[in-house]
Order: sequence, then C-alpha cells, then structure tokens
Amino acid sequence: MPDLYFPEAYKPEGFTTHAMAQYDGRPDPVIRELLQNSLDGARKAGRARPEAPLEVFLTVRSWPVDEIPGVDSYRRAFEAARRQYCEERAPTPATKEAVRRIESVLADESTEVLFCADNGHGFDASRMRAVLTEGRGDKGGHGGSAGSFGVGHLSAFAASDLRYVFYGGRSCSGGGSLDVFSGHAVLADHPDEGGTSRAGEGFWSRSSRIPLFGGDFPDSVPVMLETEMDEVRSTGAVVAIIGFNRFGEPRGEEEVAADVARVAATNFLAAISRGEMKVEIDFEEKSEALQVVDRQSLGMHLGKHAGRFRSRRGLGGWLPGAQAYGAWQTIESGSKLGPAEDGVEIWFRRRTEQNAAGSRVNVFRTGMWITNAAPGLRPADFGGQRPFDAVVLLGHGELCGLVRGAEGPEHRGIDQRRLEPSDRKQLNGKLRLIAELLRREAGDLAEDGVYRPEGFALVDGAVLRRAERMKPVRHRLSRGEAEVAAPVPGTEPGPRPKDGTDPKPRRPRPGRALAMRSTLRPLTNGGGEVDRLQVRLRVLGKTRPPALGLRVRRDSGSDISCPRPLPPEWLDLVAVQRGEDSRRSLEEPVKELLIPVDWSDFTVVLGEALVDPRGVQIDIVHRQPEGAE
Repeated sequence: MPDLYFPEAYKPEGFTTHAMAQYDGRPDPVIRELLQNSLDGARKAGRARPEAPLEVFLTVRSWPVDEIPGVDSYRRAFEAARRQYCEERAPTPATKEAVRRIESVLADESTEVLFCADNGHGFDASRMRAVLTEGRGDKGGHGGSAGSFGVGHLSAFAASDLRYVFYGGRSCSGGGSLDVFSGHAVLADHPDEGGTSRAGEGFWSRSSRIPLFGGDFPDSVPVMLETEMDEVRSTGAVVAIIGFNRFGEPRGEEEVAADVARVAATNFLAAISRGEMKVEIDFEEKSEALQVVDRQSLGMHLGKHAGRFRSRRGLGGWLPGAQAYGAWQTIESGSKLGPAEDGVEIWFRRRTEQNAAGSRVNVFRTGMWITNAAPGLRPADFGGQRPFDAVVLLGHGELCGLVRGAEGPEHRGIDQRRLEPSDRKQLNGKLRLIAELLRREAGDLAEDGVYRPEGFALVDGAVLRRAERMKPVRHRLSRGEAEVAAPVPGTEPGPRPKDGTDPKPRRPRPGRALAMRSTLRPLTNGGGEVDRLQVRLRVLGKTRPPALGLRVRRDSGSDISCPRPLPPEWLDLVAVQRGEDSRRSLEEPVKELLIPVDWSDFTVVLGEALVDPRGVQIDIVHRQPEGAE
C-alpha cells in the first residue's frame, strides 16, 4: 500500500537544511519555479506556441488534514524528530519556528493546498526521480528547456508549513497514458520505533525501498489530486503544496492571486505576450478565476507595477515592474534588429521620455526572464548612446545553451564562472556582437549636441537674457599651479627644460577676466572623438576691451579642500573660425588666440582631439589687438 517512507539516515540533518535556508517563502521564487517547470514540460510536448499554448491552473483548495496522503507516517516521523530536536536538545529559533508551524497545521481539521496543474509533457518514472532528487537535473541539451531541477525545486517547500509537496504526472506510453505519483516531505532525522535512525526526507512510494534508486511509484490517482488530474487531459503534471501558508504572511485571497499574477506577468512576459502561455489563479469557493494572465490582459497586469523602479524589498536581483513594463512595450511596439544568429531575436525601442537617463537590455531564455545585467549589456556599457530599451529573446542555438550553462539554481543572472574558459570566451564574444548591433542602432549621444537632462537650465536664443548674471572672476593660482610657477625649495616638480623655459606652458599668461555668458557644444570627428567646440558667446558690461583673448581649459575636478589640488589643463588651440573668417596659430598650437569683440558664434579647433569632453570650459580675458602697443 502506498505510504510515506523515510529511508535510513546516513548523516544527521535538522529541520532547517542548508539548501532550504535560502528560501523564505516569498511568492517570486516559489511561483517562478512552478511556472518554469510547467513551461519546460509544455515545450517538450510541443504546446508552448500560439496555436497550442501552455495552460497553467493555480488553485487553492481546503483539504482535511487526516486525508493527506501518508499523514499517519508523517505524524510519527514528526513527533520523533520533535522529541529529538526540541526535548533532548536545545532547539534553535529556526527549529522552534518550523515545529510551531507544523504543529499548527496538524492540530487543525483542514489545511489549504496550492495546486499547480498544467498540460505539459508530464512525468514518467525517470523524470519523477529527477524531481525528487536534490541537485540532479533531467533537462539536458542547449537551451531546449526552461531550467533544470535541482536545489531550485526546494523553493516550493518554503510555501508549505508542513514542508510537504506532492507530485503527479501523466505521460504518453505505448500509445496510451501512464500516471505516476509521489510526495516529498522534509523534516529532520529521527529514530523509528525499532531504534533505527531515519532520514529527515520522506517519499511517498509503494514500498519502504528508497524510490529514488529503483523504487516504484504508485500509478493510482490519490483522492487529493483527482480534480487537478482532470485538468491535465492527455499529458501534464500537478504539484500540490500542502499546508500552503499564503507565502508566509496573512494575506487575503485577492492579494494572493494578485501576487501570483505579478510574478507570472513579469517573469514570463515574453512567452505570454506571444500567446505561448496562459495562467489562471483561483480559489475553490470562487465561481470564476480571480486572475487570468494571458496575451490580452498582460499589459494591464504589468501596468499595475510600471511605477516600481526597484526590486521589491528583500527581493534584490528580481525584475522591477518598470523594467518589465518597458520590456513588454519593446516586444509589442519595438523594431526587430538583425541579422542575429539562429535562435536569437533582438527587439529595440528608442526611449524619448525626459527621464530616460540610461539604456536597459533584458535577456529572456525560452520565454523566461534571466537577467538585466548580462556581461557587456549593462546600462554602463551604453553610456555614450542615445537611451533605448532592448529585449534579447533566446529560443535555441549556441548562445541559448551558453546562457543556460551560466545560470544559477534559480536561473537568474549570468555567472561566467560556471563555464569552461573556452565557453566563457565564446559567450562574451556573442554578447559583444549584440552590444555592437545595439550601439549602431541607438546612435552616438554626442551627435545630438549637449545633453540636457530634465531640470537643468536651457540657455539658448531669447532665453539667454534671463540667464543668471556671472560676475567677472580673476583667475587665481591654485596651490598646485603656484608650486609649478614657484617650486618650494627642496622639492623637484619635474624635469626642467635645458634652456630654462617651459617649451609647452602649463597655463596661459595672466589677464583680466570678463563677465560673459557662453555655451559649448562638442563636435566629433569620424572616429567619435571631440576635435572642435561650437561656442556661443556674449560679453557683458558697457566697457568693451580692444580684443578678446580666448583660451580653453579642462578642470581637474579638485578644489582648495584637497591636500594638493591639481591645476586645470589648458588645451592647445589651432584656430578659431567664423564663416570664412579665421584666426589661426601659424606655427604650432598655442594656449590662447585673439578674436574680435563682436564675435558671438564661432568654432574652436583643438590641437588634440578629446575622448571625453566633460569639464571643458572657455575663458575670455582683456587683450590688445595684434600689432597694437
């Protein structure tokens, strides 16, 4: 007769194993793991496509405690483990909490069970063993599935106060169908009635033999799974989280359904938006589903969380609502870039909103979100491009397999240390090609002129007269400049020229500064470097000097508060141009050029191109025209 059996123990193990300690019962890892395995099974069955989509039914039902499969064996094992860890030993706080929750469920007449039923590939005996075995997987191949069983499947136990999860599967066999069922309970090692030490993990099987190593699984449908197995139809799977704790917090039915819908919509938006997946959430007493997440309602569900720009508290590394909504918009209304390698789709959408401060690339594999920080595809990697949102969809092929191999147990993020050096190099090379394709499509930000973030003053045209008046400031030597001009005795600032003069002055000669207003626009050459500056200048005050001395400086970023502030760098100038008129250095670049006082719009040609034009400013001083005394 099928029952819950605990094999002999080979090592002591308490109520909280290291593998389970990483899960706290939040809905994100629990629901993602359930849907991930359903999506994988549907792809194997050929049902994750618009004409034959995956259907997942998440239902919460109340079930009598005394009718839970194997509950009598569970009670005996729990009591023995409780005596050993709470009475004979000093229990830890985690042990006390686990025992309290289990006792609370066993003391009630009924408990809630969260069922997850799908119409995927289903389970046979070999796949059931893979589900029950911690750290093993059955999903080989290069990207042909959505994940792999391993420690990730333990996330479902965090949503069960009993730490008991039941599985059922229906698969095709010899032209007919084959049903297999089993359960997995995680308690603590304990002695049985004969004094034999038993393991903390029990499995529902036909015999006391360990089912993972050749034991047979029951094939008759347990009463608890009858309703859900009817939803399975020809093939599929059912997972039952017994003693469902509503994700560890007192939540109402509407709140639970909304949380499940959020996790499904954000993590599987790529599959749902294409009509490959549909999720329904229900409670048994309701006449219709509380939430339905499909292609038609996906935008509505994502829109509810579009204002959340960070991961939820305690859920670092998960996809924020704003990014999920943006990724959905990109798939729905963006443009497809190409050519890309087989099995890879790249969708691109330019961001034109004022607060579009950076670009974002989200990577999905077989319809499931993986990361928003892939190597070479992070926001910082596109700092010089116009802001955009992109989605990389991996369906199959080499890149899909490499990304899958670099994922962790939760299949979030890319850890290159999981790959062999040759695979790591190949992965980085393929991601760099995607990054270059996105850069070409986005365009260089410098081509748009000066970047003007929201909230900064816009100084241009008629608005110029309303800009803040700047008082003339005489340039004063900083401590660093003073030490260059007059070194402190006993110090050596650097090698001295042979003739006693500096052939390349570090600063131009002094001059009386003028009150002015100016704007700069960097102009790039063919290589993307800044070799010219477009200047708009207005000299203030009634008294005008005979000529203007123009020089360009780049501030070091240090100020007087620094122990040794660095002097600004004075840039070499080749020419100043206004139409056909030009003021040019005849022999070699200089630090200062003279321009007429009536020049307001002109271009400065630099002696050396700049990679980064930040911190560049112009200085204007009183000068005599050329040839005047």
